[in-house]
Amino acid sequence: MKIEPKIEREAWASVYQWAYRMLRNHDGALDATQEVMLRSVQYRGADIKNDRGWLRRITVNHCIDALRKKRPVAVESLEPVNRQPSPVGEAISIETAEMVTTALDKLTEQQRAVVVAKTYDGETFASIAESMNLSVGTVKTHYLRGLTTLRNALGKLREIRK
Repeated sequence: MKIEPKIEREAWASVYQWAYRMLRNHDGALDATQEVMLRSVQYRGADIKNDRGWLRRITVNHCIDALRKKRPVAVESLEPVNRQPSPVGEAISIETAEMVTTALDKLTEQQRAVVVAKTYDGETFASIAESMNLSVGTVKTHYLRGLTTLRNALGKLREIRK
């Protein structure tokens, strides 16, 4: 009798969110989610201690591979789907999202994965290190270097908001 890893529906939503934040493309995120689902079926019965950590690791690795193969042509907004700001707020939000997306493009894949996991998902350095199979120090280094690059790239945005 094989023991199958129990993966909750919320975990699959998280896989899609991680993939979307890495790829910034709905179709690519759906493809990545499907690929992660297939891989989880292939490893059915494997001794997986932390399902979410394992899923994050598989998702991030798949997204890094996809980004290395082909950069996305169209960049979608980082705005949440359900939010409806005013026309002026929407114009500012779109411009801000484009600037953030451009800044995120300047990060390496590892830096982007760490910054997204820490900033958007609120993960701890320890959980990021475990899911990416890196040391905590290395994760902190990627995070700090990523933040420095983002600060430099978003300097114009800070000047506009003053």
